[in-house]
Amino acid sequence: MIHRYLYLVCAAILTISSIGASGTGDGDTYTSFFIDDAARLHIRLVSGQYVLAPKEKYQAGFDSPAISPDGKTIGWLQLYPFPKTDKDDYDSGPIASGLAIYRNRRIIHQFGTPQVFYDWQFRSGGSEVAYATGPTHGGASEALLCDIASGKILARWIPGTANPPEWAKGLNY
Repeated sequence: MIHRYLYLVCAAILTISSIGASGTGDGDTYTSFFIDDAARLHIRLVSGQYVLAPKEKYQAGFDSPAISPDGKTIGWLQLYPFPKTDKDDYDSGPIASGLAIYRNRRIIHQFGTPQVFYDWQFRSGGSEVAYATGPTHGGASEALLCDIASGKILARWIPGTANPPEWAKGLNY
């Protein structure tokens, strides 16, 4: 009886250890990504498995994917068709009008803008994002620092008004 109990304890310890080592015990860990010719984003897990990033309705593609420093979160810009009118005689291609943040195989937060995203990056170890938005031409009109969990704006900076704050350094605007 005691041997059976000892066997169960050892089996439980090995199972817990293997879950922790595989990265699935406390959520997925992402190691890399690529965008294929069909504009799908493939995300590689530490296990070697690939998952496809979800695409929103009308989304044309993905741009600027990045993995958080701890590997637990990945984000990307969502590309949508350029809004056209009857007077438009050119196709500018898709524009980045959404930022998706993905963890444990689901989108946990989406940031939007009435204009376009110029750039974005993880900040504070992956708990925050900084991004620059503005009109489709002429450069970004603002940069924001936001908390990922709540979506709350933590700071705002207008490019060209002063030296950029630390959190906005490295953004293209």
